[in-house]
Amino acid sequence: MSCFTSERDVLTSGLRTKGVYNSYQSGGNWQKKVAVQTAGFGFGAAGAMVLGGAAAKFVLGLALASTPLGWVIVIGVGLSAGYAAGVAGDAFGQGVANKAYDVGSFLNTL
Repeated sequence: MSCFTSERDVLTSGLRTKGVYNSYQSGGNWQKKVAVQTAGFGFGAAGAMVLGGAAAKFVLGLALASTPLGWVIVIGVGLSAGYAAGVAGDAFGQGVANKAYDVGSFLNTL
């Protein structure tokens, strides 16, 4: 499963970078977009690693004595849990970064 990690990270980083660049080109607040996308990427990766690994270990313990179908289930559950945790972590990280950036911008006006 780790053979897909670097390709996925490159794709995700590229898509996030393109979004920041588009914001810069359109005169948007690209600095905020950088902070939000970086936090989302970090929280998403952390969530995917923690929950995906834990789910795979749990199911692995149940499926060790199982058939090859059990291994397919182990891999599927690990990938699904990791993806779900990554999406949730990304949303959480972006939300926190948005709020933190807004608070920082407000404090700079004082």
